[in-house]
Amino acid sequence: HGAIDAVDVKPFDQDMETILKEKSKPSDWCKSGKIFFERGNFDEARQCFVRGFDNYNECLSIACLYTVKATIARGKSGSKVLTEPIRNSLKKEALEFSLKAADIYKDPPLIKILEAAHNYKLGEKYEIAAELFISLKVYIDAAQCYEICGKWLAAATSWLAADRMKEALNACYLGRLYKE
Repeated sequence: HGAIDAVDVKPFDQDMETILKEKSKPSDWCKSGKIFFERGNFDEARQCFVRGFDNYNECLSIACLYTVKATIARGKSGSKVLTEPIRNSLKKEALEFSLKAADIYKDPPLIKILEAAHNYKLGEKYEIAAELFISLKVYIDAAQCYEICGKWLAAATSWLAADRMKEALNACYLGRLYKE
């Protein structure tokens, strides 16, 4: 368990208990789900969308919940009052939550590629992130990810696609992609 306890899911509040007692039609559940979603209560929103048979918004709620958990864990991992093992555990947890969010964003029904790419980057899956950024023609982010994972030719090519000659030449130099 450990650090997962530091990232809490909000408990049911009075609004959710009232909704659970009153709602019966899927459209009512979806309407309540949207209210919870707008408030940032993603777990409650997800539960409403499940009851409303809205798979798209259920998945979006789950992805947003993982993104929030990753952000909280990442923020807590920087705390100097925590021990190093706890900080490392929180960093690992943040990576895992980012990757879970990325997988949900990438696949149907969401297919939100930019959000997936950013979460893969946060989850330190740089090559996957770079490929998604390339598919969206977001060349600078792709080049940065390729550099982090040591894919120098891909980085140089991405920098060129972004019309950034200086950075492309630097990637060639760093990757020794030149003849002496």
